Amino acid sequence: MALKLGDNESLRQHHLGTQHVTSFNHYPSLPIDLLRAGEAARSPCHSDFGTLTLLFQRGVSGLEIADMSSTEEFQSVPVEKTATFIPVDPDPEAIIVFGGYLMTRWTNRRWRGAVHRVTAPRGLEGGVETPERYSIVFFANPERATMVKPVSSCENHKDGNTYGPINAGKYFDKKRRDVYSPL
Repeated sequence: MALKLGDNESLRQHHLGTQHVTSFNHYPSLPIDLLRAGEAARSPCHSDFGTLTLLFQRGVSGLEIADMSSTEEFQSVPVEKTATFIPVDPDPEAIIVFGGYLMTRWTNRRWRGAVHRVTAPRGLEGGVETPERYSIVFFANPERATMVKPVSSCENHKDGNTYGPINAGKYFDKKRRDVYSPL
């Protein structure tokens, strides 16, 4: 509704459910000093690949979202070095909603994928173990044959679009090779 899309342009037609993924995450207990020294990570700084992410968390903090208003998205210095990260306290009655990279492309950067990470819970002193953390994540991804390009309400006719069309299946294949392939 916010993008003012007609039925023929609705993102729903590209999300039939065959590519959606649900992840049950467990972050084991570990010494907080390892996290603070950068010798271990729970989930390093990243943005999600697909269209939309729903995150369910409770009990243990550690999720942080980058305030992108203070940094440029495409710069030579990695965002994790320049962004201010905002802690998101867990609320068992809340669902955290992230846009992913493909949403960024569909909206021509109007809605950008959320850069986030999972770090040590706040308020812990050195020399202690972090508590275990659990979360459930739902990733809404388009069908593999989908061509992702800016929707009409987000096109920039004056300066041109930031992104050209990209095939969702080829994009996911490349991301999986980049992220999950051995060095």
